[in-house]
Amino acid sequence: MLVELIEEYYPEKGYSSDYLLLTAETLEIKHHSHRYILPLDQIESIDLRHIRLLFYYLAGGFTVTLSLIAILSYFISPLPGLLLVLLGIIGLYFGLKGKISLQISTTTDDYVFWFSGKYPPFLKFINAVRHRIIMQSALNSENLNLTEE
Repeated sequence: MLVELIEEYYPEKGYSSDYLLLTAETLEIKHHSHRYILPLDQIESIDLRHIRLLFYYLAGGFTVTLSLIAILSYFISPLPGLLLVLLGIIGLYFGLKGKISLQISTTTDDYVFWFSGKYPPFLKFINAVRHRIIMQSALNSENLNLTEE
């Protein structure tokens, strides 16, 4: 069985084995050692969002603020205080960097996948999937109209 591969995307570079494959009839997702094959005609919506990690964001912000207040009021010595400020900045960075959430609704189920990686190339792949779904639904409706005549 020969499958026509239209586009593929690897969201996380390096050690990760997660991938997304778009074929003529299906969207295949491998995420955390689980493989999902979703027929394009069953996908109702596909959405990509950048989600900030609230815990890291808030913990980093509180750590930076409280550490600076403690240093400036001479409550702790400057070296451990600066180390706490650095840890808070790292927490803020990871909170703002966040994760990418891929949400897919099908006729039978809803799926949510979390990925790291860059947002713009991922969005380009998702737009290709949306385009393929629209093209396939247009072809199916055209074929349906031809059979009715």
